[in-house]
Amino acid sequence: QAAESADPDARRARLCVAHFYLGHYALLAGNRGKAIESFRNALATGANTLRQHQGAEIDLKRLTGAP
Repeated sequence: QAAESADPDARRARLCVAHFYLGHYALLAGNRGKAIESFRNALATGANTLRQHQGAEIDLKRLTGAP
């Protein structure tokens, strides 16, 4: 809910950041599947100029072994 914004770019950026950190929270909790889902959701926002987007891509590759 905190990611909601009338500005679509701001909304996309906030959602990307939220999903990235949710992914790391899931990893810390030992929930690999949820982490992968969250990192995929971060990438799906298309906010590719953000460090969190780039980090989600790296983390997803590490977790899935995808090139």
